[in-house]
Amino acid sequence: MSALPPRVPSSESAQSAAEGHSAGSWAYHSAKTSTTAICQRRFFEAIEPLRLAGKLKQTQSLLSLVGSGIQMANAFLDVAAQTKDPALRARCISKAEKSHQTLIKLVQMTAPERIDLIASLDELRWRYKWLRL
Repeated sequence: MSALPPRVPSSESAQSAAEGHSAGSWAYHSAKTSTTAICQRRFFEAIEPLRLAGKLKQTQSLLSLVGSGIQMANAFLDVAAQTKDPALRARCISKAEKSHQTLIKLVQMTAPERIDLIASLDELRWRYKWLRL
């Protein structure tokens, strides 16, 4: 078997190689990038409804949790408003305030754009501060 002589690059291909690419590799890379971009776009278009459904479910769960917390805090405030015992009144107001603080942190971390939740929590805060007087 005879060894092949080393390939001597032409001055044009040597210059392209020195620049880091040849005309053929650039076209291949461009086509590959284009195909990859199309595949990625199609993938994201296909999963977008699933992502939105997941986000909707997460939002519904958050709304349910915050709604339950607000109802619980309001129940404490109802008891505080109706009781004659000052110790029970103070405990119920304290529990409502703690619940409010926990819920406001949760909403600020997960859904700060939900103005309706923030408004409900502000109303709750006003109520326990009013009962504290």
